[in-house]
Amino acid sequence: MEMRGGWACLAVLLRISYPAPVQSGCVSAPPGISAWFTFDEPMFRQPGEHRPQRVPGLVGSALRFNGIDQYFEVPASTPGLDVGDGDLTIELWIRTTESVHTRILVDKRDHKPLGYEIFTYKGRPGLQLADGGRGRGPYAETGVADGRWHHVAGVVRRLPPQPAMFFVDGVRNDANYGDATLVNLDVPQPLWLGRHHANVDVDREDIYFHGDIDELTFYQRALTAAEIRSIFRAGAHGKCHAK
Repeated sequence: MEMRGGWACLAVLLRISYPAPVQSGCVSAPPGISAWFTFDEPMFRQPGEHRPQRVPGLVGSALRFNGIDQYFEVPASTPGLDVGDGDLTIELWIRTTESVHTRILVDKRDHKPLGYEIFTYKGRPGLQLADGGRGRGPYAETGVADGRWHHVAGVVRRLPPQPAMFFVDGVRNDANYGDATLVNLDVPQPLWLGRHHANVDVDREDIYFHGDIDELTFYQRALTAAEIRSIFRAGAHGKCHAK
């Protein structure tokens, strides 16, 4: 994929080249956004082999993955994907009926594995922070594989050491397995949407997401419960774009 795609995302985020549409009922976007993929950006309109289908989403356009061979690669050099060893939040809308297998929505990990991912396990969404030795992080106690849109968010506050949090439809809903790692999670691998990066634990790449994703947003801070709840309540109105 050409590098102009990543810069197109940044341009959308900063409103440099692409004017924002008039929005009604939107919620103010929380501060600290490092990358925001609405899936209306030019990079997602470019056709290509194994590209997911661009379809009407909850807010504007969404990406639809067939669960067989479709994924999207965002270059590692795209601004805002690195999370370092600081606080972070990843939030998005998802729609799926897959309730049997493990599926990967967002994956930026290397082979150790080191990095982060958003996944579903038997229809239950979660966040993994992989520190090169083992993965840890929260996952939802209830499933979302009902064919409807659900808002999910993983929130990580590194210090003092504590478990990461996971929210579903504006409410904290998680089981956890250990404090969030303090390790720097940056890796040179690209961000894969809808596909699994092979690693020493699961050494295969043919694990694909079946369903839709919309409004994928990264923050370089831990959002509050009130901020996440406000995004969920805005629903199809979405987050307000900067003017």
